[in-house]
Amino acid sequence: MKKSIKYLTAVAIMGLANIAVGQSGPTCGLGNLGWLSNLDGHWQALVKITIGQEQSETMYYADFSTTSDGQAVLMKEESDIPNVGKLHGTNLIGFDPNDGKIHWFTVDNLGTTHEHIGSFSNQHHFVMARHSMQNGKNYKEDISMHLKGSDNLDLKVTATIDGVIQEIIEGTFVRDRATVNP
Repeated sequence: MKKSIKYLTAVAIMGLANIAVGQSGPTCGLGNLGWLSNLDGHWQALVKITIGQEQSETMYYADFSTTSDGQAVLMKEESDIPNVGKLHGTNLIGFDPNDGKIHWFTVDNLGTTHEHIGSFSNQHHFVMARHSMQNGKNYKEDISMHLKGSDNLDLKVTATIDGVIQEIIEGTFVRDRATVNP
């Protein structure tokens, strides 16, 4: 019993130390999320989806808000994707001071859970990637976000399997300013 209490106490102290170190320097918080931390509100886009030779268009919605006492961004997304179905996803976005990267975690109702890791290539351009396996083959998803103004954002998603393009999603999201929290 005493060993368990000592172990739990040590784990708690190490966890608190990591939190303190992680939150103490200039490398933490929304400042390192750049303009991703300023996306509060409701965004929508008519996106073009190309899967193989098939092309379609659909509306895509995203709602952003800050969370975790300003240390992260929460994004909820939804769309009705032709030949796929209704998508409802939840995303948590945060900065990891240990690797200096932004981590974007996604869980959706279609059965996918994954992480994208990215960074800013310049003050208006954010890129992230996901690497995994699908049916024993290398799967990669590259996402590029280009801020065109405070209320306009270009998005391009390119998914490949073993280097061959499987899917492209692209569109310009527009923010509804009436939905931004003061």
